[in-house]
Amino acid sequence: MTADLTAIFVIGSMCLCAVLIVAACLFYYYKKEQLKAKERLSAIEKGIAPKDLFSTENNETSYKFKRESEIYGGIKMFILGLFLTLALYVTTSPEGFEGAVWGLLVAGIGIAKIFVGLLMKKPSEEK
Repeated sequence: MTADLTAIFVIGSMCLCAVLIVAACLFYYYKKEQLKAKERLSAIEKGIAPKDLFSTENNETSYKFKRESEIYGGIKMFILGLFLTLALYVTTSPEGFEGAVWGLLVAGIGIAKIFVGLLMKKPSEEK
């Protein structure tokens, strides 16, 4: 009975964390777009053409800081893998560590992304 309550608590807390992360990301994206729109409108009021008006590249798909994006994504996946390992270990405790190995797979992908990000060149070094 206590293992069931522990599993429900672990899975519930993981879901709560996921919802909070998504909400924070959406709020950050909203504030960033709001600031960008305000900056664009103030430039138009002053008679200056906004810098993204004549831009030929798509700002959403081109990463200016791809290296940092890769490293931060790797750190997030590594932490997610560790928590998944912990959750699987707690919920499948009679079987031991056999079920929790799958969380280490996600952590390994996170470590690989960190290494890829560290091996990438900085934007200043590409020219």
